[in-house]
Amino acid sequence: MFKEFMLPDLGEGIVECELVEWLVKEGDLVVEDQPIADVMTDKALVQIPAVHPGSISKLYYKVGELARVGAPLFAIEIEQAVVADSVANAVEAIATEVAEKVVETPEAGALIEVSDTQSGKAVASPAVRRMARELGVNIAEVPGSGEKGRVYKEDLFAFSGNSSVSALPGQVARVTGQGESSHKEPLRGVQAAMAKQMSLSVTTIAHFTMSDQIDLTELTAMKRALAAEIEQPKLTLMPFMIKALSVALAEFPILNSHLHEEPQEIEFFHHHHIGVAVDTPQGLLVPVLRHVEDSSVLSLAHQLSELLADARAGKLSRAQLSGSTFTVSNVGAIGGTTATPIINYPESAILAVGRIQRLPRFDANDKVVARQIADISWSADHRIIDGATMAKFSNRFIQLLQQPSNLLINLR
Repeated sequence: MFKEFMLPDLGEGIVECELVEWLVKEGDLVVEDQPIADVMTDKALVQIPAVHPGSISKLYYKVGELARVGAPLFAIEIEQAVVADSVANAVEAIATEVAEKVVETPEAGALIEVSDTQSGKAVASPAVRRMARELGVNIAEVPGSGEKGRVYKEDLFAFSGNSSVSALPGQVARVTGQGESSHKEPLRGVQAAMAKQMSLSVTTIAHFTMSDQIDLTELTAMKRALAAEIEQPKLTLMPFMIKALSVALAEFPILNSHLHEEPQEIEFFHHHHIGVAVDTPQGLLVPVLRHVEDSSVLSLAHQLSELLADARAGKLSRAQLSGSTFTVSNVGAIGGTTATPIINYPESAILAVGRIQRLPRFDANDKVVARQIADISWSADHRIIDGATMAKFSNRFIQLLQQPSNLLINLR
């Protein structure tokens, strides 16, 4: 019996994902639950297993192509007797990992998608929803021209009678007449997710940035002494910075909050889930260290080492990439000194750490001495955080790192 495997609903309005790798080839015999393919959603890598045993007869996509939700991903030749018992359990396992909007049909045990359209809600990206609010349009009333009724900005303009894109706040007019381009590439996978997330951040959050410098001479010496006693993991300054950040967040909880617009309220978090921006072959990823407030520096070093390894291997799960309450970007690891970091929506602030440099400074006797100096740059949501609060928070963070004894007495 020839049977096609349909890519299940990936949740959150996602309609396609990138085929990262086939783990089998046509003609291979596979068993139930055997991994068949790796696909990349907005940020998470998801593994698709076999629904039932059989022979792979067709792979519908090439590596790098976009697979459509609800369309055939691969086909398999199976025996009739094994189909009924294996379909429901295997598809449910996939759906549990990649989607939340899945229900079981009563007659066949198969899984179907529950689209937002079916539930009375419009299918649209956050940017289009924001645009609808700016136009004063109820997006649920807009006929969508996309798949499953997905609403695009053109649909909004047609519905509202406003065809001028440049008339909307935050929109940039298209520039023409700049000569021929060499080629074009579609945004996919992590790049597409970053473009969407950063656009949402800069068009929603009122950013302001503040910079300062930290003298890390004493902390660097202490880290070297500790590193000589610890074989694994390799001890860096980042776990110390993340721990200092957590201590400061406990004293300034507004920096560890989210602003909700509808209804307008501030949500505070007692836990400190710190996202760490990582440059990977797939692009910029932000795995999350959870409950930093309850972790030691050594524990953070272990967790960070494991997350970085998974990130660079492309093995991070959706759970590892979600739920951060504050984000750190270590631009200095690559070579930058200062930055204007974009807040990771819906968080309230972000830290960018620059490269540590050996620079001259005056000591207490006005003599020039060499010190280990790093630039730090904060961006904060000016709707709820004022400059004075940001400066006090930054000063506390700097104090904890410049005088490591202050950090030690605050550790649990």
